[in-house]
Amino acid sequence: MEESVIEKELKIKNNEQAVMSCFQNSLNSLNCKQIKFDLQKIIEAIGSRHCNQAITMTEIFDCIKQSKLNDEINEELYMKMITCATQRVLQIPEDLYIALVNGLIQQRKEFVLTQLLQYKVIPDNNSIAIILVQQYSSIPCLYYCGLDMLKRMKNYSKLVDLYLMNNNISMALQIANQYSIEIPSTKIQEYIKNYNNDLLVYQLKLLFPELA
Repeated sequence: MEESVIEKELKIKNNEQAVMSCFQNSLNSLNCKQIKFDLQKIIEAIGSRHCNQAITMTEIFDCIKQSKLNDEINEELYMKMITCATQRVLQIPEDLYIALVNGLIQQRKEFVLTQLLQYKVIPDNNSIAIILVQQYSSIPCLYYCGLDMLKRMKNYSKLVDLYLMNNNISMALQIANQYSIEIPSTKIQEYIKNYNNDLLVYQLKLLFPELA
């Protein structure tokens, strides 16, 4: 089988500019099959023991971001990047994971996203956890995925903040007590302004006399 253009360019040592130019041409062609082929070949090359191209995953990601592809194709390419890079133990940029998460949320593909989270295709990460918990009212299942992620990362102070924000004071206090997280009275004061529960406010003032 005859070698493709990208394969020929990858064989030339220190040929990064030509390789990325070739990949850019693929992106401009909007031919998803060709783009995926070229993308895989580049990642295979930079992940091999005998790599002779100084191309990073960040450069590839930036190239895709700047293209005119639609969100669905971008999502497929991000998945392809993550899959290929994981197989070759390449460093995957945090921004790539975030872009994939945001894309799946925008397309309402929460089932796909929860599967990727469950099987650790998308790793635990504070930035991703925050994005997930922001879906509290729109996609509750992702909110709980975000909470679980924060628990696994032992980011208890953020958990306390989230529970306070969502009026779940008992859970906030339970976590704070269990993991010795100090809750400043100023923070409580900030949150109770939004509470419409007189009994809850009264109980808080008993716990934090300085609020009275």
